[in-house]
Amino acid sequence: MDPIPSPNQKQGSDSVWPRALSVISRHVNDHVMQTYFERIRCLSESKDQVRLALPNKFMRDWVVDHYQSFLQEAVSEVTQSPTEVEITVDVSTLRAPQQAQAALRKEAPPNTSPASSSTRFSLNDKYTFENFVCGSSNQFAHAACKSVAESPGLNYNPLFIFGGTGLGKTHLLHSIGIELRRRHPEWNILLLSAEAFTNEVIASIREFGMDSLRRSFRQQCDVLLMDDIQFLAGKDRTQEEFFHTFNSLHDTRRQIVVTSDKYPNEIAGLEERLASRFQWGLVADVQPPDLETRVAILEKKASFEGIELPEDVSMFLATHVKRNVRELEGALVRVEAFASLNGEQISINLARQALQDQLIPEGRPPDVDKILRTVAEHFSVKVGEICSDRRHKAIVLPRQVAMYLVRDLTGLSYPDIGRRLGGKDHSTIMSACRKISSLMETDTGVRKTIDHIGRALV
Repeated sequence: MDPIPSPNQKQGSDSVWPRALSVISRHVNDHVMQTYFERIRCLSESKDQVRLALPNKFMRDWVVDHYQSFLQEAVSEVTQSPTEVEITVDVSTLRAPQQAQAALRKEAPPNTSPASSSTRFSLNDKYTFENFVCGSSNQFAHAACKSVAESPGLNYNPLFIFGGTGLGKTHLLHSIGIELRRRHPEWNILLLSAEAFTNEVIASIREFGMDSLRRSFRQQCDVLLMDDIQFLAGKDRTQEEFFHTFNSLHDTRRQIVVTSDKYPNEIAGLEERLASRFQWGLVADVQPPDLETRVAILEKKASFEGIELPEDVSMFLATHVKRNVRELEGALVRVEAFASLNGEQISINLARQALQDQLIPEGRPPDVDKILRTVAEHFSVKVGEICSDRRHKAIVLPRQVAMYLVRDLTGLSYPDIGRRLGGKDHSTIMSACRKISSLMETDTGVRKTIDHIGRALV
């Protein structure tokens, strides 16, 4: 029996699959329709058999498990006779969603939501993998990002990158986007901050309605790259929208990469269901760079900017500016500007003059106020709350961590620490220090928190 032409080749009015798809659409919800059925490709048709394909095994197995008999009935209703439905995996359609989404874009009304506004980031062409200095502190995250760029949606989905400010998370996010744009220029790659996403949700609620925003993020998006996901904390409606967007993208194997300044479970105010989903794929941390990596970063930045940087000055800067890459590169720019404005060559003495208000004398410990500010910033609380008598669970751990770090880094006596932290009794300080010391032996999260804050204070 001659096969009916596949609708992917020539779709006449008598083609079985388009008509069967119309029948199916009357019986399933929009999410299932968009996520699975609109991504099915018809390989061949005859009166006795329809051969369908999905882009990966996960989707094929899900449709077979949940809808095989339903598909059989829908196709047989169209052919008006028993028709076998075979569903396979066709690797040539691995990115078939782009074809389906292209059709959706043609049919969709103009996108007037703020999702197309200037709040979105543009890919910064300077932030490539080639320009990223890889060292022991970021090697794992760098390798994970390269793997995602090479095989999006397959290996690590979602990819969650966390670490302190200025350590290269945004650079890696842009690197993924740039590499994917090079490999797949037809894809719709969305890169934006969680703050921008929040603003788009607010604007959609106020002006545009949610349909356009949901279409932009759930149907027309091939890869979602979101920076500073911790900004969603405490924003219930935005978290609700992102939760369903995440599910839609993840179910259809579209890549999601997010960055944060904290581990998922440490983000206060983030819904547990989101924190859990962020750990479905791979969580990779970025630590402050070691001395050798800091030197390499300076040399690469100097070469890129055309700055003649003597080796001894590079070592001097790398030794004294330790917290993050942003401060390190900022120190180099300041030294170069100081030298240029004064008509001098870059030297250690000149660098010392240019950075005299930034350099911390060797061996001088951080003061109590700085420790409190750093702890408060890490936990997104206020210094006044740490020093208060409030016993709310969101304040207890930051307060205990602050007490432990003040004792560990300054060597102050327990009574002195108590006086500096709102007049606490010395026994309270002792108890907190013992508690954190014990947790560091058994709780990996607490140990990482202390290490992260300690590095920021060096």
